[in-house]
Amino acid sequence: MTARRAHVYPQVDARAAGLIDLRVAPCPERATVAEALTLLRKRNVQALARPARKGLVLLEDLTRAGALGLEALPAVALERTVPVVTAREGEVAVRRRLLAGAAAVLVLDRLAPLGAVGRAAVRDAPGAGLSLAARLRARLPADALALLVELGRLAGAAGARAFAVGGV
Repeated sequence: MTARRAHVYPQVDARAAGLIDLRVAPCPERATVAEALTLLRKRNVQALARPARKGLVLLEDLTRAGALGLEALPAVALERTVPVVTAREGEVAVRRRLLAGAAAVLVLDRLAPLGAVGRAAVRDAPGAGLSLAARLRARLPADALALLVELGRLAGAAGARAFAVGGV
């Protein structure tokens, strides 16, 4: 099998920026829970970021506070301190922080928040965490995956290792 020229191959980004599954917006300092919920819905984001304080105010916390009648509470009172990584840090750095119990990991590009990686990334695949293989399986057609599995089996039978390498 040879690489096809000018063909777009599935790309899997193994850096923190490629793992982002929570969109974020800046958190207004004086916003109440009710105002923060309105802001989240308006901007279609799942968290409010406070990168200078390494904090996130998560939609689930704001929703719970609203259901308890705490709409007038300052949203920053629900802030969770979370680990912060740069966009170029590897998947392993993010996975380690989540598996250590972080509610989320805030991803920054310089000082600006790009997004966050939530616990669902680990919860949905408990054995693999944020496995690169799992993300590759989600992006490749079944016949290509079957071919890769067979190549790996044949290589193992021959006492060798096989690696999938690609790019544009």
